[in-house]
Amino acid sequence: PWPLHLTFLVHIAMAMLAACCIWAAPETVSKPARPKLSVQRLNVPAEVRGVFIPAAIAGFAGFAMCGFFTSIAPAMMGKVLGYDNRFLIGVVAGSIFIASTLGQFLQDRLPLRLRLPLGCASLMLGVIPIALGTYTQSLALFIAGAVIAGMGQGISFRAGMGAIAAASPVREKAAVTSAFFVVAYIAISVPVIGLGLMASVTSLRTTGITFAAVMGSLAALALVLLVRRERARGK
Repeated sequence: PWPLHLTFLVHIAMAMLAACCIWAAPETVSKPARPKLSVQRLNVPAEVRGVFIPAAIAGFAGFAMCGFFTSIAPAMMGKVLGYDNRFLIGVVAGSIFIASTLGQFLQDRLPLRLRLPLGCASLMLGVIPIALGTYTQSLALFIAGAVIAGMGQGISFRAGMGAIAAASPVREKAAVTSAFFVVAYIAISVPVIGLGLMASVTSLRTTGITFAAVMGSLAALALVLLVRRERARGK
């Protein structure tokens, strides 16, 4: 009943709760008495690139999928799937983030060497029901794809961050992880602009199916690179 105000009030309340949680969180590093702050350049050392490249590709696909659900998916639900209830649209758009959070928690239960490959595989499989749901106008398939892709995004994101941090030299950790986040934030913003341009010259249905196919291909590429890397290490 209050769609343009209530969402912002809820967001403010949740942001305040998050700020309290961060304030209460214990510090995990020792801080120097007089820290010297400076702008640090992005860097990916040669010894990190073997894991950084597939993790970054998977991260790009996962964050681009999040951008898709917060930008194009609401319009797609109304114009393609035929649902205009704001609450339902919000639930669908938010489902990928809820699934991502669950995926980040669940990845601790997975074998270390399988975390990133399984995340890529889940992300790759998740785009299939998204594309099918868009094509057949099935809300159930569309939501199922969001949940599966969200789980894959959460697993691959946290596993990728962990693998990159573990492989990075101590003095380069900040530069390498910053480079990874630059890739992630480009992914959540730039493809959305491309989707908007594509939707202006073709249909939303075609745009959604094409996007799902491209993101699935990127996740598959990351998975192939990871498998090849493991085989090379085994030799």
